Amino acid sequence: MSLTDLSLISPLISNMLQGGRVAEIDPYYCLETMNHILVQFFDSYLKGQGRFTSAGTYCRANHS
Repeated sequence: MSLTDLSLISPLISNMLQGGRVAEIDPYYCLETMNHILVQFFDSYLKGQGRFTSAGTYCRANHS
């Protein structure tokens, strides 16, 4: 559930749906990264602006 905003709204329900397992990634970082990638994708393919490549779009080493 860390790929949805449910973990921000209700961490308790999110953890219950994950079987009690806590996600290893910060939910804010996950959502910000996904939003950034989606904006790049849609700008490229729908607006024809810029270039989108999936290579290197997510790197946990860049997470601070």
